Amino acid sequence: MRHLIVHQNTRARRHQKIVSHCEVACGDRGNLIIMRSLRRSAPRDDSWLMRRCASALVLWCSGVLVLFSTQSIQAELQVHVLDVGYGAAVHVEDELDHYFFDIGPEAAQQTILNHLADHGVTRLRAVFLTHTHPDHAGSLLAILGQIKTDVIFWNDRLPPNEKLVQMLDQAQEIAPFQPVKSGQTLSLSRDFRVRILNSNYETMDLNDGGLVFALEYKKKKLLLPGDIGSLRQKNLVELNKKWLEKVNWMLWPHHGDRLDESFLAVFKKPLIGVVSVAENPYKVPHGDIKSQAKLICSELYRTDTHGPLHFSVNYKITLITDSIANRFDE
Repeated sequence: MRHLIVHQNTRARRHQKIVSHCEVACGDRGNLIIMRSLRRSAPRDDSWLMRRCASALVLWCSGVLVLFSTQSIQAELQVHVLDVGYGAAVHVEDELDHYFFDIGPEAAQQTILNHLADHGVTRLRAVFLTHTHPDHAGSLLAILGQIKTDVIFWNDRLPPNEKLVQMLDQAQEIAPFQPVKSGQTLSLSRDFRVRILNSNYETMDLNDGGLVFALEYKKKKLLLPGDIGSLRQKNLVELNKKWLEKVNWMLWPHHGDRLDESFLAVFKKPLIGVVSVAENPYKVPHGDIKSQAKLICSELYRTDTHGPLHFSVNYKITLITDSIANRFDE
């Protein structure tokens, strides 16, 4: 039992626009359920409801201990960069919902399922695919078979691999696939939006033809560019310069490949860089990654060195992974 809509008493039902969507987090071994409400904007005459913020009711409901609180929760975004080997899988959770941006290679499916179990996730609101290469989409079918998923957002481009095409066909029988295009914006909550950055770059290459996701949460901007190369990076700068100038956090393109000079120059403030990589035949990360990172990054992390990485995003972005040493010294 993950999500619950609370049926309030008669007086409270008049104020359903004020308080809605209570989240239920169930412990793995116990029957303790913690229910938290996300407070919407309330008019002044509803102060009677707000005064309950400091109170909690302990109820017995069908033999299950329920801890109910109307205290407003601290709103933040959690970003988990999973260590999936050579590939990419980023789990993003806001106050109520869970999303994946790419979903890793087939070999990482158990790693991903274990991560979701550890976080009590039984449903994904959406999976966003930058492109359908196996290191970014190989685990999709296995995850859909275990975790209810509302929708898959993709660019409607199939890989040149019959096995992967068959996998995607099977996946579409489980969850709907919704094509999206550059220039679109998806509002996922009041504070959380996903933009697909503008592009007019024509190519048959899956990497350079992939979707570039620009996450906006409050005033913070996070960039997930997939595996785009130098030509696509130039095009991205030409069409999205103002947005890119304000990036605070970036998953490094193509697992640590060398950045185009125009892309390197567009960032106007130090950002947090993350490289999702493992041993591979493609010679990435590039030998220039440290020197390039020192020009644009305040911090740089790699999954092959640091393991899975977890960030909290509010009015600042904070690494919350334990025992991580710095950055450029590895």
